[in-house]
Amino acid sequence: MSSSAARVAPSYAPRYNSSTSRPMRGAPSSVQQTSRPQIQVIKTEDTFKARRAWPILLIGLLVIVLAFALPLVVNTRMAQTSYAIRDVRVELAGVKAESTVLESQLHELNAAPSLQSRAQELGLVRAAAPGVISLTDGTVNGGEPAE
Repeated sequence: MSSSAARVAPSYAPRYNSSTSRPMRGAPSSVQQTSRPQIQVIKTEDTFKARRAWPILLIGLLVIVLAFALPLVVNTRMAQTSYAIRDVRVELAGVKAESTVLESQLHELNAAPSLQSRAQELGLVRAAAPGVISLTDGTVNGGEPAE
């Protein structure tokens, strides 16, 4: 209950017609006060302040929940990202190792002894000195045929 004082409003009873048991119309000749007054609760500032406090309390509660939930969500997301970065780094290390192996194989295949042995397997011969073709008379100057 409210701690505010209750105001008692006086109640006036209408005069009744004794034959019809209905209140008489018109101005009463004498106003009689009933033995039992009506009690009314008067709203005070306390009830209005309580109603205004609920939104503030809800906003405060929301801020507190967000203060706990937001770092939790951010930390969880950062952990997920950290694991994803670790997985990509492991994959990158594997690709770098494979690239190093392939690069060394390429250098071995491009070395002179390797090229010479492969050319001999294919039946190729070493080229001799190059010659020059004269376009005016159609002769080949210099050069030697391949062996």
